[in-house]
Amino acid sequence: AVELFMARDFDAQERQWSAMSERMALALDAAGKVQTRLGYPQEPGIQPANILRVYVTPLHKSAQQVYDALLAMDPQIYVGLSHGELVINPQCLKEEEVGAVINGFTAALSAND
Repeated sequence: AVELFMARDFDAQERQWSAMSERMALALDAAGKVQTRLGYPQEPGIQPANILRVYVTPLHKSAQQVYDALLAMDPQIYVGLSHGELVINPQCLKEEEVGAVINGFTAALSAND
């Protein structure tokens, strides 16, 4: 297990996570129903702090409404909720799941429009 951990290319992994965050932010912004920003957690205790995250502010619904809609989906989409923003951490995603997150957000933002 230690050998596998030591053999990992952490720089490549961080680049992949950053690319995933950038892809999600661009796609969500394109729909015009949210404002996104990319950033790193500033709250003490959130680890790892070096993974670029997507912070999403819905423009026509509350963050709580979108959060609840994402959790009600099957399968659920779990994101963080902090200070009126939804927070997507790509560390918990596989590359092939990015589209499902984008589609889930699109559905949650469009529900009852």
